[in-house]
Amino acid sequence: MLNILIVDDDKNLRYSFKKIFRGTDYNIVESSNGIEALKIVQNQPIDLVFMDIKMPQMDGLTAMRRINSLNKSIPIILITAFGTTNTAIEAMKYGAFDYIVKPFDIGEITNIVEKVIKSKGLESEKISYFVVNPEEETGERIIGSSKSMQDVYKLIGQFATADIPVLITGESGTGKELVAKALHLYSNRKDKKFVTVNCAAIPNELLESELFGYEKGAFTGAEAKKIGKFEFANNGTIFLDEIGDMSPVLQSKILRIIQEGTFERLGSNQTQKVNVRIIAATNIDLKNAIENKQFREDLYYRLNTVNIKLPPLKERDNDIVELANYFISKFNKEFKKSITKIPESAIKLLKSYNWPGNVRELENVIKHAVVISHSNILLSEYLNIPRSKNLIKQISSDTYLKKHIENEEKLKKLICDLARSKEGKLLEYIESITIDTIMHMQNNNQTQSAKVLGINRMTLSNKLRNKNK
Repeated sequence: MLNILIVDDDKNLRYSFKKIFRGTDYNIVESSNGIEALKIVQNQPIDLVFMDIKMPQMDGLTAMRRINSLNKSIPIILITAFGTTNTAIEAMKYGAFDYIVKPFDIGEITNIVEKVIKSKGLESEKISYFVVNPEEETGERIIGSSKSMQDVYKLIGQFATADIPVLITGESGTGKELVAKALHLYSNRKDKKFVTVNCAAIPNELLESELFGYEKGAFTGAEAKKIGKFEFANNGTIFLDEIGDMSPVLQSKILRIIQEGTFERLGSNQTQKVNVRIIAATNIDLKNAIENKQFREDLYYRLNTVNIKLPPLKERDNDIVELANYFISKFNKEFKKSITKIPESAIKLLKSYNWPGNVRELENVIKHAVVISHSNILLSEYLNIPRSKNLIKQISSDTYLKKHIENEEKLKKLICDLARSKEGKLLEYIESITIDTIMHMQNNNQTQSAKVLGINRMTLSNKLRNKNK
């Protein structure tokens, strides 16, 4: 029997959990606060904890750290109605198994329990968007609630305090520097320097002196000693943006710093020692660069200890409106505007565009629109978006019809094959597979899944409950 501890000062929520697991083999233990939860964990076996963050006497984050100090093997799922992203990152950083936001679906809870039992690993539940600098309202922010961005937030939370190199990959304009800053902000080096070097913007013949510094007289024009970026970032973090553009000679020196923490300034034989965390980023395929002898394989494997891959904006449809709202708010302040509405026509245009320049391009488009707007509505005609057919995400009606017919024929054949093996239970089997597929596609959101399936949410909840019996 699985012992599940529910910690929340809201007795109605605790009752909801008891109702979810009624008739199962799970034993539900209740607690109204963190202090009481600690006593329960000390005095009886607990296999899984669902715990609210905002509670009197002791908040969920503090209680989680205390429980982890007693028994790190207990998975803790934090729950909150206040989905601030810095809290989400803190939760993951301090060992939360996962983090869910109210209101949640029954299916979401039961799926978590099943996955805890099976694998002790979970990747797909909802967090919230992440604030890079929670102290400043105008600080840069990583925006997005899509599944792919949830995965990014979790990686930031899990590896921020791990003092190892991180490689951030993704197309230009996806926000690699913001992720690097977030890793630094939530690391143990957060009070030290964060130094950015754009390797593509500096010619290779100058990049070496920029990174490692030089002695007086090292070359023509070196009239005084100058320390490089690595020395300047000592005990902090250095972000090597577009490292794929760095020459193999300099790559070998970066490898030496990772392995030994040493280098020499130009014009000097004296070895310098530094303690720096290296975060690198690139928009090129480094494996392909290795095959073409343009990037060192040994450096790749040292940098790629942790890889955070950022998705292109065209794969983040659900984040586009959220991003647009953020940029409108930002530029309202900058240009003293008061735009409060985006009409459906503008939203449709934003979502239909392919965004080859990713978030950076969207920011520039919104900036331009805000500047030229004369009212509180951001009209679609203000959006400087190319209407080129190859940049718009659409399929011709003929192509769509052809694909639809092909898929329908495949489906008919599949049903015929299944009819032989699932005789007497065919409809039940197809319904079960369909529900599972749509629930997975909608990240276990019952409301959205029911909408796709064309049934009401209560009907879907009943079907899920019957499936799990």
